[in-house]
Amino acid sequence: MMLKITKFMKILSIIPARGGSKGIKLKNLIKLNNIPLITYTIKASINSKKISRTIVSTDHKNIENIAKKNGAEVIQRPTKLATNKVSLEPVIQHVLDYLKNHDEYEPDIIIILQNTSPFRNAKHIDEALSKFLKGNFDSLISGFSADYFSWKKMDDNSIVPVDFDPKERPNRPDNFSC
Repeated sequence: MMLKITKFMKILSIIPARGGSKGIKLKNLIKLNNIPLITYTIKASINSKKISRTIVSTDHKNIENIAKKNGAEVIQRPTKLATNKVSLEPVIQHVLDYLKNHDEYEPDIIIILQNTSPFRNAKHIDEALSKFLKGNFDSLISGFSADYFSWKKMDDNSIVPVDFDPKERPNRPDNFSC
């Protein structure tokens, strides 16, 4: 069954942006062309024709201020969810629980936008969402060619990990951080 995006469909964008980072200190605030890195992601989300709500999950006041200045809503991330040992899933669940408990809001679709793709824009997001819905997928991920976290397509069209166990996926600094 193919879904169609309607003006009534609730598509939530979650932008994870913690203050701490072992790789690059306050990377979400680093300026690229004199604009904080997080601003590119927020603007892409806000300018999407399909996303109905943009939330930044953060534990850092400066990130919160930039997010609000650029039109995003902010949900304060608890300290226990702001370490480099925490995977993305509990952060997403925290946002969803918060919205359900405080706003009685439950999205139809969730899109996670990482801040490390400043050249991704609203058109890219809308094209991905259209592909997601037309393909009747349960998830869609963008990526790039790399020599780690490899997947293999099987004869039944499923995909399986080649060089890692998704249940034991490493976090940053071993991998990446949100």
